[in-house]
Amino acid sequence: MPGFRVVTTIKPSSRGSAKKLAELRAVRAEEVSSETLAATHEVRAEIQHRKWRVIHKLLRDNPFTVGTAHPRAEQWRRVRDHVKLTLDEPEVTEWVILQMEVAANRAAGIADLRPRKNGPCYALLMEFVRDRKRKALAVLRWTRDEGDPERPSFTAAKPPRPEG
Repeated sequence: MPGFRVVTTIKPSSRGSAKKLAELRAVRAEEVSSETLAATHEVRAEIQHRKWRVIHKLLRDNPFTVGTAHPRAEQWRRVRDHVKLTLDEPEVTEWVILQMEVAANRAAGIADLRPRKNGPCYALLMEFVRDRKRKALAVLRWTRDEGDPERPSFTAAKPPRPEG
């Protein structure tokens, strides 16, 4: 695309990115394997958490910028292309597409009630990935019964016994 330049792309030589990309591929392969699909909730939650940790590290170690001279929807379109090329994670791509749609609607004067924020695309993407990683950790703790005693966990969700 003319006028678009990603300042940093994920390259095998940058800060061990080749190792992280290989780890991400391995985690994704493990995530869709037949053993994982038949595994316990705890095992699947552990894989999800590992996946989001690796994605977060990859993006943190390889920041990028998108020029602000273009309309917001075009900025998100370029981020989508970059993320699809480097990470190819469906959940991240779907979130970026949502941001693209919201920006296009707002530019067309259509009020959109879906969540949106202003700021650099990279910072907003990092916030999404960070929050997704936290959610995966919360699910993992819940399946391991390491959560809040006020809320029953996945393994300890039994109704109290009647007294009598």
